[in-house]
Amino acid sequence: MGDRKSKWLAHLPTVIWAALCFSGFSILALYANSPSPQGNAASPVPDSSNDGARVTMFLHPKCVCSRASIDELKAAIQQADQYRGTLHFYITVPESGSTEEWKKEPLVTQLKHWGHNSTIHFDPGGKHAEKHGALTSGHVVAHDSEGKLIFTGGITASRGHRGENPGRLALTIALEGIPHKAPSPVYGCGLQTTNAPN
Repeated sequence: MGDRKSKWLAHLPTVIWAALCFSGFSILALYANSPSPQGNAASPVPDSSNDGARVTMFLHPKCVCSRASIDELKAAIQQADQYRGTLHFYITVPESGSTEEWKKEPLVTQLKHWGHNSTIHFDPGGKHAEKHGALTSGHVVAHDSEGKLIFTGGITASRGHRGENPGRLALTIALEGIPHKAPSPVYGCGLQTTNAPN
């Protein structure tokens, strides 16, 4: 009896370690696959700049999830070969942040080489993002050439996930002329977070 108990006790640290690992991975998986909150999905008509169809992505440049969202946006636009509109990246600068500091982020440098009729904007305090109901990095809003909302939401399957997914497909179809009515879940860091993980 004593031998069995001592053998069981010898394996106890391994069992505890395995249980902690399983719990940790479960928590990480739950976090990665839980969508972030969204604001008002009824996004207003964009500024009257007469630049035709318009895709806007709201980003936190220190969020690792932002890179996956950018890759998925590139894939959606390449698949929607009829899209000839403009592309706008809004970098949210939190109240406690500095625009000059955020201009130096590697992700901003990457966006400067995007091409495809794109423009980078800095959004102090996230006012523009708030107006469009965007609370999370990677939120995309698309309008047609008449200014009608055709898509709002995320284009990744989970946080930092690349690859075909319903959000990206919905955006691609919207850019080809079939609007997507329901908001797509957004996975990423909060736009107002000062120190997002990168």
